[in-house]
Amino acid sequence: MANDSDRPKETNWKMIITVITFLALAITAYALREQIVETLKNLSQANPWPILLLLPLAISNHICQGKLYQRMFRILGENYRIKSMFRLSLEMNFVNNVFPSGGVSGFSYLSIRMKGEGTTTGKSTLVQIMRFALLFVSFQILLGLGLLMLAFSGDASNFVMLVAGSLATLLFVGTALVLYLISNKQRMNAFFTGFTRG
Repeated sequence: MANDSDRPKETNWKMIITVITFLALAITAYALREQIVETLKNLSQANPWPILLLLPLAISNHICQGKLYQRMFRILGENYRIKSMFRLSLEMNFVNNVFPSGGVSGFSYLSIRMKGEGTTTGKSTLVQIMRFALLFVSFQILLGLGLLMLAFSGDASNFVMLVAGSLATLLFVGTALVLYLISNKQRMNAFFTGFTRG
């Protein structure tokens, strides 16, 4: 359990990081002021209804992400309210956009953020790995649908379809083999034992 003397230090670090982040945003906004003004002018010419639809879509996306985090933490024995996980989803989105690192900054931030809630670093990291695995599998479903649509449209050449189909098949088969391997502890132990010996 953290001492009371450590809490002001934690608060100071959070405040410093927040101030630095807002300063970086202000500098970026100032450097891109001409592009921002031009974008706002172009927005006035756009159809407002699709733009207005972005807000409920973004909110529903973060609610779904929050439910996903809630469910995965529950699997690991941690219970959090959806409101807390919705806020976490917003924070993760902000961190991954401000520090574009392919999700690495999100791993670090989630561990630090959830440590304050009493969740270990190992559990937070496992939640992120599970989330990326689910995203990977869901993108394969979209890839399969995209390939079918491309095949039925007839716009792609036979060579393109052959290469895309071969790569997609390798990806699907590889994912199925990995899922088969990790679904059984004995298979997993046997594989890694044989792999390390070989």
